[in-house]
Amino acid sequence: MTRVSSDVALRVRARLALGRLRDPHGYDLWWLSRPDAVQLPRWYIAFPILTVATLVMIPLVALRPDLFPALLGPALWTRFQPK
Repeated sequence: MTRVSSDVALRVRARLALGRLRDPHGYDLWWLSRPDAVQLPRWYIAFPILTVATLVMIPLVALRPDLFPALLGPALWTRFQPK
């Protein structure tokens, strides 16, 4: 937010770009710079962990095909959970 406050040319370009939207809510983007603007639940840390685990499992499955269920197990479990 301080960059936009101090850089007049950037602020003018941003205003012009948002003005083309023809929506008054386009000017309310300032709240995105606040620290509490986007709140993520703590359990979202599971996504990067599962990504890394999957990337590690792919070459392991190529070396040991018997680990294939370990690669697909969590994906199938989350896919077919009752809602």
